[in-house]
Amino acid sequence: MAMGMPSINVVFRELAKTIETRTDNGIVALVLENEKALDTKEYYPGDEIGEDIDATAKKQIDFALAGGREKPQKVVCVFCKKGYEDLQTVLDKLESIDFDYLAFGSGVTEKTEDIKTWIDTVRKNGKKIKAVLPKVPGNTEGIINYTTDSITVEGIAYNPELFCSRIAGILAGTPITQSATYTVLPDVEECTKFSKEEMDEKVNAGELIVFKDGNTIRLGRAVNSFTSVTDEKGEIYSTIELVQTMDKTSTDLVQTIKDNWVGQYKNTYNNKCLLIAACQEYLDELVKKEIYESATIGINIAANKKFLEGKGIDTSVMSEEELKKAPTNRSVFLAVTGKMLESMEDFKIEFTV
Repeated sequence: MAMGMPSINVVFRELAKTIETRTDNGIVALVLENEKALDTKEYYPGDEIGEDIDATAKKQIDFALAGGREKPQKVVCVFCKKGYEDLQTVLDKLESIDFDYLAFGSGVTEKTEDIKTWIDTVRKNGKKIKAVLPKVPGNTEGIINYTTDSITVEGIAYNPELFCSRIAGILAGTPITQSATYTVLPDVEECTKFSKEEMDEKVNAGELIVFKDGNTIRLGRAVNSFTSVTDEKGEIYSTIELVQTMDKTSTDLVQTIKDNWVGQYKNTYNNKCLLIAACQEYLDELVKKEIYESATIGINIAANKKFLEGKGIDTSVMSEEELKKAPTNRSVFLAVTGKMLESMEDFKIEFTV
């Protein structure tokens, strides 16, 4: 029987309104073309960028570091050859780097399908990252489709390919307790104009835009490219805020289990209860931060039942308590149920005079 490597699966099921969480500002991974071959570099808000970085690449780093409501934790720069000819090598390198949002410093049109496939693959494998790409209708929560045609900063117009880094910085700099919707971009002087109908259409089509609101330039409703809502995968998966919440919770729980539990305890019911208590403590903190309205974790009785039946055990004579406490060899089946809180975005005010 094939065993493979130990697996940890945190499966988030959205039934009616069942959801999960996240923490702290994020990290941007920025892939840049550069004349010189350079090792991976990290920049924090306020850092000076060295002279070995091309002027175009330097501007992209500045964009990513600018952030939005707050600054991102940092920007990790990975350098590519011109034309991204060594893109696969760079993507392989990114698999071992911690980050939340990926952006490219210039057009990647010819490499778009490769990037989309890679994002889908690494997300399925547990690395919960998102990519901000220019005019890419990915129809997945892992792709953020930025589409505003023109942005002007310091008198220079930037197309979507050259502004994705700025968008990634805004998203990474958005605190866990907030949404990026309507974030002000004070550095932007002008942008493509849209009618209200055009903006609604773009949002409904899974496009993230920048628009002019009077004299202020703002980020539109913070949506990703996912639009194919089903009974199994609801509308929450189109919301950047809630997807990041689910991603961060999954990452935190899985990493904690990897570091502190895999291979270190016998799979007894008592030890499962200790693991559940540790995870619940984390979820309770998220409730206190008003990220969750409620959140609980426990043994997944349905999964236990399925496991036992797969071993030829008659579960029809077992009580729920017996199913919960039944030995499950080296497998641990847990389920998180909860209710996420969203930031206020839609207001309706009625006046009576």
